[in-house]
Amino acid sequence: MATVARPRVIIRMVSVRELEVASITDCNTTIEQAKFDEEFTEITADGRVVTSTFTKESESKMTKVQKHADLNTIVQYEVQGDELMTTVTAGCVTARAKFSRHIDRRSSQDTRIEDL
Repeated sequence: MATVARPRVIIRMVSVRELEVASITDCNTTIEQAKFDEEFTEITADGRVVTSTFTKESESKMTKVQKHADLNTIVQYEVQGDELMTTVTAGCVTARAKFSRHIDRRSSQDTRIEDL
C-alpha cells in the first residue's frame, strides 16, 4: 500500500538577499540556497536539471521560476497569517498546498515556516 508523505517546508532568510528552502519527508530531503533575482542550477524532485530564480514579490510573497527545455514551472509561496500557501504551475496544470505553522516546543522555533 502506498503512502503519501506530506513534506515539512522550512523557509529561512540567511541574509536580506539570500534564502534557504528545505523540503523534508521521510523519503527525501532537498535544501536550496539562493539569492533573490540570481539564477542558479538545481535538480528537481523528478530529476530534471533546471535553471531557477527566486523573486521577492513582497514581505509575505515570493516566486520561484524553474526553466527547463521541456517544461517551465512557477512556484509561488505566500504567508497568510500562520499558513504558507504554495501554488505550483507546470504547463497547464496547477496544484495548491497549504502548510500550517508548527512550533517545536523544545526549541521554540518554527519547523514549518520561518519568516520570508
